[in-house]
Amino acid sequence: MGSSCCKTGEIRPSMSLQLERSNSPKNLLNNKPDVTTEKIMDHSPMQRTIMWRQGNLIGEGVYGKVFQAMDQDTGELLAVKIIKLSNNSETAEKQFYLLSQEIELLKSLRHINIIKYYQTDISMDSKCVNILLEYVTGGSLRDLLMKYGRFSENIIKNYVVQMVKGLVYLHSKNIVHRDLKSANILVTEDAVIKLSDFGCSRKMENGDVSMSIKGSPYWMAPEVVLQEGHGSPSDIWSLGCLIIEMASGKPPWSEISNKASDIIKLISMPGRVPRIPELSDDLKDVVKKCLNRDPSLRPTAKQLLLHKCIANYSMSTSHSYVSKNSTNGWA
Repeated sequence: MGSSCCKTGEIRPSMSLQLERSNSPKNLLNNKPDVTTEKIMDHSPMQRTIMWRQGNLIGEGVYGKVFQAMDQDTGELLAVKIIKLSNNSETAEKQFYLLSQEIELLKSLRHINIIKYYQTDISMDSKCVNILLEYVTGGSLRDLLMKYGRFSENIIKNYVVQMVKGLVYLHSKNIVHRDLKSANILVTEDAVIKLSDFGCSRKMENGDVSMSIKGSPYWMAPEVVLQEGHGSPSDIWSLGCLIIEMASGKPPWSEISNKASDIIKLISMPGRVPRIPELSDDLKDVVKKCLNRDPSLRPTAKQLLLHKCIANYSMSTSHSYVSKNSTNGWA
């Protein structure tokens, strides 16, 4: 990814289009509007267009960069994910199609443990797609593990309960995240978990399975690696891997190799599962159930909520999972 599409301190949208009648990538490259392109986003008449100013870089991935931003009307801090469209029209078309799927999915999600979506702008002058999202002050699980080291079991259980609730919600809508990893789990300053980055996610209905390889190797389920067809159970495997990472401070398999190709080979070997660190019996049982190599034998997210480890923690804690910054009425 090259340099940022928008300069720090520049107010957006200026020469941007809201994606109610968006431009196709080909015409964006030529700065020619195309009103026939299928719209990506419907703005509610009651929802104002956010004018925002870009701040500092806070994250960077394969497909884009994330910056802090400020709402110029309210002063609220936001996050903006900026994706630069390719100068090659065919590549830009593919980018645009994938982004439209992610945006449509984000628009449909409304849950306390899912990152909140605000709006999408297209910047014609810099040929970027800008996705405005909730800003989460605490950073990612990966950031916290790097800063504080492995977590106590109470912290792990607190986070796992919320992750499972987020997965119950997603799976009830037939959405599979497909890239659950520590970098994609955000934490607010008051310890509320937010599942984020739905670029690999897919809505699967009527028993659909995906044959493609999606995700990141350390957290990838065997059926994904072997391309045997995967669905929501692949998220449950990734959850087990996340518990290992929180308990040990490192991703699963990383004690063996840090090469993606080696990890893929390990996962594809019959009977292989990641090493489980020292944990209490009930939490270790959760991990073992999540890491069953047969996806049909893994518990669903709903079933995990009933596991004694998770259910007992939910009942015993008086901690409120409602963030100070969350909108009333969220599930």
